[in-house]
Amino acid sequence: MANAKRWQDVDPRGTQKRADFPYAVAAAYFPAIKRILIKLNTGIEIAIVPEDYQTLEHAKPSELKKIEITPSGDGLIFPKLNDGLYLPGLLQGLFGTKRWMAEKRKRTASAAIRTRRVAA
Repeated sequence: MANAKRWQDVDPRGTQKRADFPYAVAAAYFPAIKRILIKLNTGIEIAIVPEDYQTLEHAKPSELKKIEITPSGDGLIFPKLNDGLYLPGLLQGLFGTKRWMAEKRKRTASAAIRTRRVAA
């Protein structure tokens, strides 16, 4: 919580922002289930699949091991990737750029069609 206090000292508006939106209080990668678990201040825990997110799509498990939470709690940083996730976007279903998300949907749909053809 030292980070939260520092954020409020730097920007008093951070206190209001944190009161209005859920924020991360813990995050960890679990390689056995290939999921990142994010615990929010509300008590809700979210498990995400790294491959579903543009910034993590090609990440190796060793690159996901260390996760830092931004002082505001609205971001997760993966130091080995020099990249991160923005929690408000994640909660709104934004997993990458519009173009990347459209291409991902096409790949997923194509895979589903191929699976149905094989099963038939």
